[in-house]
Amino acid sequence: MSHPEVNHRPRTASPLRMRRVELGLTQAELASAAGRSREQVSRIETGLCDPHVSTLRAYAGVLDCDVTELVEAYNDHEPGTGLVGKDGGADAATEHRV
Repeated sequence: MSHPEVNHRPRTASPLRMRRVELGLTQAELASAAGRSREQVSRIETGLCDPHVSTLRAYAGVLDCDVTELVEAYNDHEPGTGLVGKDGGADAATEHRV
């Protein structure tokens, strides 16, 4: 029995994860400080969801970095995927809430 391929977006190391690890934070610590869930951090770091800009702003505040540092990895997404802006946008995918 063959299993269908899971098509996760190819990623280099997530900038969110790289900055979090650089600061010595766990996913749970980052999530708690940003008022988010650890599961959401995990999904963003592994590319399972496209974060809303406001979500990245919350993480950037905790990580003491500019949100653009966290956004760079999402700029090359295929049409129909990517960050979800304030208006949602016609091409924007929705963030998977956890």
